[in-house]
Order: sequence, then C-alpha cells, then structure tokens
Amino acid sequence: MTVMRWKEFSGIAPRIAPRLLPPNMAREAYNVKPWSGELRAFKNTRRVATLEKTGTIRSIYLLQGLYWLAWTYAVNVAKAPIPDDDTGRIYFTGENQEPRVTNTALASTGGTDYPEAWYTLGIHEPLTAPTVGSSGGSGAAETRAYVYTFVTQWGEESAPSPAAPYTGKVDDTNWALTNLLTAPANGGDIVAAVHSGGWVTVETDDPHWLKDGHWVTHASVGGMTDINGSFQVTVVDSTHYKVKRTTAQAYTSGGTFTRDAPYNVTGLRQRFYRTFNGKYRFVAEQAAATSYNDTAANTTVVENEILPTVEWDMPPGRMQGLISLPNGVMVGFVDNQLYVSEPYKPYAYPEAYIKTLPFKIRALGSYGTTIVVATEGNPYRVDGSDPAFLRESVVKDPQPCASGRAAVSLDNNVYFPATSGLYGIGASGHGIVTRELMTRDDWQARAPAEMVGASVDQRYVAFAKTGTENGVDLGYGLVFDRREGKDALIEIGFYSPAIYSDETTDQLYVVRKNGNVNEVHQWEGSELSRLQYQWRSGILVSPYLTNMAYAQVDGEFGQGKTADEIAQCHIEAADIITANEGIIAADGVGGAIADEELCVLEVAGDNLEGVPSCEGDQGWVIFRLYLDGELKHQETVSSREPFPLPDGFLGKDFEVQILGNVDVHEIAVGESYDELAEA
Repeated sequence: MTVMRWKEFSGIAPRIAPRLLPPNMAREAYNVKPWSGELRAFKNTRRVATLEKTGTIRSIYLLQGLYWLAWTYAVNVAKAPIPDDDTGRIYFTGENQEPRVTNTALASTGGTDYPEAWYTLGIHEPLTAPTVGSSGGSGAAETRAYVYTFVTQWGEESAPSPAAPYTGKVDDTNWALTNLLTAPANGGDIVAAVHSGGWVTVETDDPHWLKDGHWVTHASVGGMTDINGSFQVTVVDSTHYKVKRTTAQAYTSGGTFTRDAPYNVTGLRQRFYRTFNGKYRFVAEQAAATSYNDTAANTTVVENEILPTVEWDMPPGRMQGLISLPNGVMVGFVDNQLYVSEPYKPYAYPEAYIKTLPFKIRALGSYGTTIVVATEGNPYRVDGSDPAFLRESVVKDPQPCASGRAAVSLDNNVYFPATSGLYGIGASGHGIVTRELMTRDDWQARAPAEMVGASVDQRYVAFAKTGTENGVDLGYGLVFDRREGKDALIEIGFYSPAIYSDETTDQLYVVRKNGNVNEVHQWEGSELSRLQYQWRSGILVSPYLTNMAYAQVDGEFGQGKTADEIAQCHIEAADIITANEGIIAADGVGGAIADEELCVLEVAGDNLEGVPSCEGDQGWVIFRLYLDGELKHQETVSSREPFPLPDGFLGKDFEVQILGNVDVHEIAVGESYDELAEA
C-alpha cells in the first residue's frame, strides 16, 4: 500500500525540478508562513493612515510615531545622530531634490501633505571677506586675518568666509569688521536668460547663493515663459546658473527665482575668528549683523577654540542614498563618489573624505561601522571608525545592484537584489543567498530592477512591479528568511509601491491603493482577518501505477471567532468591501472577476483584498489533487477526517495544492481509508 505525506512545510525552490523537490518544499507558496513547519496564513494588513498625497507613492516614513511623510519618488531618510534630540529631526535625500532636513514642527505645520516644510541640509559659507579697520593704540604692529562663519539656530556652522588680513597696533582697542553678510539668500530677481544647446543660462541681479544640484522655482519670467517652473541648477558663477531646458523663446524682462529648499536663516548667528600664531581662533559670536567690533586681547584669544570648519563643505546638491552609522557618521553618494560626514555633524562633508570607486553607486548599507557599497559592478566594503582614515576594498564578485530601493541592512548583513539573485554581504562573507533556491533566470523573471525592500522580524521583504493593467500597477511581494540555517522563500499575492520598516517598533508598513487614494497599512496588522494562502507541492512519484483513494488534511479547523471578534470582524469586512468597490469602480481589479480564486490574490492576479469570514466558522481549506500535471479532484475540507477521492484513474506523479486560512500540519493521500485513519 502507498501513502504520500507532505509536512514540515517550507517555501519555494524554483531552481529544483518539481519531481526532485523534497516533500516539504513548494512549487508555489503565496501568503503562507512556513517558518514553524506548518502552513500558516499571514494576517491581513490593517489600514493605519490615509495619505493626502496623490499619484504613485514611492517612499514613506513615520515621523516620531505621529505623521506619515510620503513622496512620489525614491527617498532615503536617516534619523539625526544628535545627542538628546527630541525634535524629531531627520535628514533625507531623493531623486528630485538636494539633501534636506526637517523636524516634527516643520514637517507637520501648514497642511497634512507631509512633509510640509524643510530646509536644505547645511548652510552656505559667507561669500565675501569682511572689511577690517582699526583705531587707536600704540606699540608694535601686528598683522591679523579675520574670517567669520554662519551658524544656524540648530548649531550648524558653515565653512569660513574668505580671509581678510589687516595690520594694526598690538594694543589697538578696537578692530572694526564691517560689510558683513547677514544671511544666504533664499531667492532673488532674474535679469537675463539666454538659451544655447538645450541649456538656459540665467543671470541674477545679486549673488544667488546656489550650489550645483540645488533646485529653484522660476516665476513671472517674461518672454521665455518655458523656464517658469522648478529646475535643478548647475552653477556658472555667483550671479549665473544653468538649467536644462530647450526653448525657442527669447527672454524679455522680469522673473524671480526661489529656492525649493530654503537655507535655515531663522535666528542666524555669526562667529568670528582671527589668526594667532598661524591658527584661526574663536573671538566671539553674535546675532547676524553687518558689523562687529573686536576688542579681545591676545591673551584671551590664545585660549579659545581653533576654527573647526575650514574643510566643512555642504553636502553636494545631487547626493543620494543617505544612511547613518552608529559612530555618528552619515554617508551618501553622487555617481561613483562616496561622501562621508564629520561625526555627529550631518551637514559637513569634507572633500578630503571623498572615496572614488570605479563604478556608479546604486545603494548603501552598513553593518557596524562598515559601509557596504552596492554599485553597477562589484560591491565594495569601506571600513574604519574615523572618516579621515577609511579603507575601501572590492568584493571580487561582479554582482551589479539591480535596485537601490531594495537594499536592506539586516542582521549584521546588507542585502540587495543583484543580477543573479538576492545578494548578501556581512562580516562572515558574501554571496547570492538565494542561489540554492533560484537560478538567474528564475530571479530575473521576478523583476529585481523594480524591487523595493525593507525588513521585519529579521526577515527580508520586497515588492516588485510586474506590469500595469487598466492604469493599475500589478506586482507581487516576497519574503526571505535565513534564520536557523533554513533558507525559506515565499511570495505575497499583492503589490505595494512603497514599504517602510520602523526601527523603533520592528513594524512593517506598506502602501496600498483604495481607488485613487493612497493608504498606509500595517503588515500583519489585522487580528481578525487572514490572507488566504496557496501552497503547491512538488511531484511525488509512486513506485507503481496507482489510484489514490483517500486524502487527509490535518489542520486546526477549530480556529473560529468569539462573539466580540465577530462584531469587530464585520466592521473590518465593511471597510474592505468599500475599498474593493472603489477598486472595481475605477476598473482596477486587474483580473477576471468570475475567477474562482478571486480572493486568493495570486501573482499577476487581481488587486481586490480578501473579505474575512465573520460568522465564527471553524476554518477551511480547498484541497486539490493533481495527477501527471492534471487537476483530478478539488474539495473544500473543514475537518481532519479522511475523505474519498474519485476512482477511475491511475498514475504515478502526484501533487497536492492547498488554498485556505487555517494552520495545516500535514497533508496525506493513500490507497485506503484505514491507512490514513491509523496515521
């Protein structure tokens, strides 16, 4: 007699031929948690917020547990490495912006499309040297040089102004500094604009204070109206910059420019330094003004702090991929160059710290203080606790990063989708961690270039877009777990364009569409509704032609609901039905409404969310038996009792498929009722 059993379930391994799969591994595993060895359904997501922002959301962030920030482009957010910060200050870089900083007050004031406001990251150095003069005094002559810096309300200090040398008397009672600049400009007037070769060179009436890669908005430009709007700039000189724009129009008059990310000039202060024995030492600090009188004696100044900001540059305007390290250092990149901040000075990026690599950088991650650099070629490690003495080393494994949005630092490793699979780099080694489960072709079929990733419960989670139907993006998710030496890979039957892991709570959040409305959902947030899973085995081969007569599904069919759970479930079900009706009304189902698996949410299936059963049912599964690749029987099962299979067929290659919402311990098929009942 023959009995076939499937238990100690795991995930998919498309690399292995179906008839060579171990009995616990799957050809299909959607919405199922096999970590315990059982088939367990994921809890459904739960809506926690509705976003004001429309369009396709690409990035989200929960600020201090209060406000959901959202962007329609890829953004990297890093928390402030600042001791005792209680303002919620964060730093972020993105595809269509220069590096920025905000906090809870800024981000949440003025509306509900968060973030509402921000500053550019860093503060521009004063453009001109002070004018120095002295009066009174006698004795020996002394030559000094003066510089000054800007200091924001948050204590961010700029690089120094050009130096102003001056010779006066040692015991002069007053050294007067005049013609001081009081703040960088956040906008100004346009006086000319000329087009040439796809670029428009804009002239301003006063210095524009822009850096390469900063963004401005033009308004009220006469004649050349094509340049009204927002543009990224390339600086020519202090009064000229270029924007990428092809136009046949001619400038006539007028126009203004405004920074898209203003300098933080509220409460701006100035710090003054003067030379003593060849070094600039602190003299004084004041609220920003046009003049300052220095009366400090050399005996006082010699004990003061040496100017720390000589090499403190603002981050480059095109910097992306920002991350924060445990030693207070922040890191970003532009093309193939790595930019590293001063420790605990996230606004200062000395040019001396730049590391140039052979390949363009796609993403950054870290474990400890080691920076992992994912590139368009080989990955790199950059090591060292002091940013002045970092050492880069190539990982001799040409694995280009397919999607920087899916790079995740997790469990002392950094993972990112590479060309051949999910790649991992950590202290213990590196390589394709999905190699035993997927071939390169299997991986490429899952659209790694479209992936966006995060982590939860020490597992790697990613979603990928696979297409669009009726204006609705379609895709799938995957979950990869390496713990306890058992690699397990399963897929999720819905798509999210943005995903976020909250490090303070280890909660994962995804964006889901409700018609044209963007909602934030907590991963496995529902206590009353489970996703309906689907698990299909590989092929088990009988030693001889046989007709399996009975099947058994051993599961927790008593997983019902209490009266209170039923009442709450009806509320949740009503919300889901309303959301589904919105999707249907918007022609966004993405699949056949009459399909028998409408609520199973298979890959490339529909976008409707499964409606939970709220009547206190004992749970159910759909059992399917395949013989030689053909479906021979389907039955809804609601108990552990063996049930008959149809007769009249013989075969050797058997597969089972389970669709359901209850925990399943084991599946078996056999040639008689007794042998299953006795098991």
